[in-house]
Amino acid sequence: MKVDEFEKQLIEELNKMSNEDIIRFARLCALRTLPFIGAKGNFDYWVVKDRMKHLYSVFQFLEMIDSYLLNNYSTRPAWDIRRKTDFILIRISDKTSALAINAIWSATYVPHFADECIKKKHDNIFVVAYANSASTASYLATLIFWGEYEKMQRIILEDIKAIQKGQTVFNNHKGLFGHIWDIFLQALDKEGCSYWGHLLKEYLKTLFNWIRKHLKNG
Repeated sequence: MKVDEFEKQLIEELNKMSNEDIIRFARLCALRTLPFIGAKGNFDYWVVKDRMKHLYSVFQFLEMIDSYLLNNYSTRPAWDIRRKTDFILIRISDKTSALAINAIWSATYVPHFADECIKKKHDNIFVVAYANSASTASYLATLIFWGEYEKMQRIILEDIKAIQKGQTVFNNHKGLFGHIWDIFLQALDKEGCSYWGHLLKEYLKTLFNWIRKHLKNG
């Protein structure tokens, strides 16, 4: 499907959904794209002294989205963290990894603007816009890595339909993503992030069920 046609269909579907379900969708885009930040087996695009800090920020973004979904926490802490770590994006020379982190980065905006809708009674135009941005970065990352994006487009639309039906467990598409996840998890182990690797393995086993995991530095 052409990019403009896909985005038009995506926005139409997002506009049918509640803000909470849009947050679920954006988070799922981020999680599906996550392994592409280490798909080459390393995080060498970050200097060694900052690498752990950046990885921790990425995982903290995901945890903040979980916290909002499960406890309706204020998203202000996530917003403040993101402002301090915007430079993560501009320091990445690898295009696939940059787009993958952009998907996560965009997804973190979604609960923030959903929170603004509640507090200030805004419409949800920015909720939809940043969910669309997370989705776009997600399939463009696969375009650069695989040379095509149709598979990711189909998965994205499949995820939307599943969320609209109220599903909380999703296909992990291990046949397609399994090898990339293996490389990513090995890269985490090499960086001393085995704790996060263990949590992510549990996500994969449970087909991306919504499970809250507590932050643990290091």
